[in-house]
Amino acid sequence: MSYYICLGRTLCSGQNRDSPTMNSVNVAAFRQSYNHLFTLANVAYHACVGESEIRNWKIVASRILNEVKLNSCSRAKPYDLEQYSSAIACLETTLIKADERLERLNADRPKRLPSLHRAANDPHPATH
Repeated sequence: MSYYICLGRTLCSGQNRDSPTMNSVNVAAFRQSYNHLFTLANVAYHACVGESEIRNWKIVASRILNEVKLNSCSRAKPYDLEQYSSAIACLETTLIKADERLERLNADRPKRLPSLHRAANDPHPATH
């Protein structure tokens, strides 16, 4: 059976990943996970240029957010729990902003009209 590491946890490749279960992680992995969310929201998102990069960022950010939401840590300090909640809220807000940004990009895009005239060297002239 093969295993892989994702955000400080070991998952069995044969494990049913469709049913979300809480994942107990150590404090270091817990802190790393919420720091990763802050980095996604405050660094990676703002580096996106263009519609395709924003869409790809949204896919990755949503997947990671869903994984991190399943983390729990029994030894986390109150500060860690506060940061964890804040990082989740921050990334959720940034995902909403990304949707709004995509809407603005689509609204600003000029509408393309079909060309009524073909080029003179077009081997397939329009027939009406």
